[in-house]
Amino acid sequence: MSEVDVAHSPLDQHRLFEVAKQVSKDEGAYGVLNGGMNQSLVSDIHHDHSNSPASLTRAGRTVGFLEEARVQAAGDPKVAEFQTKPFFDKAISFIPVASGDIQTGFDYVTDQWLADEQRRLDDKQANANVQAYTKRNGQLMALAEEWKRTHHTDGDSYYDPKAEVNKSAREGIAQATGMSGEQPK
Repeated sequence: MSEVDVAHSPLDQHRLFEVAKQVSKDEGAYGVLNGGMNQSLVSDIHHDHSNSPASLTRAGRTVGFLEEARVQAAGDPKVAEFQTKPFFDKAISFIPVASGDIQTGFDYVTDQWLADEQRRLDDKQANANVQAYTKRNGQLMALAEEWKRTHHTDGDSYYDPKAEVNKSAREGIAQATGMSGEQPK
């Protein structure tokens, strides 16, 4: 997941992304995957005795890759729609005399209700996205702190582990997006 050159990756990145998406659809499986990945990422940070940020970069790219798989597995946000509206339209057309006014009123009220529902769904999706980002950001910051603690870089103003892990996560998201065939956002 963290390999930059997909041609030299030990795993087929397209298949890996699809597996990550499938696992992300089940909360329990997603938790197990992340638990295992966290252990592996922290172990990699602890076993990297170089002065290079490579283990942190790999961690960020991996987290970003997994996050994009989770986002794509969730699918597009829902769209508010009134499935039975055509049925009511037909029923209203049978009401004598006032059917045109009733239909116009019904359409207006239904459109306003759908707009309210769409706002509610959009707000719900936005809140879910903020919560997911906050959780993921906490994971990234914890990885940066672990790397900093393990590599004793306190006071090194040249290198910012938090910025590095964030940058790497964005690169992982971009790589996963490319593997999925979707256009980057």
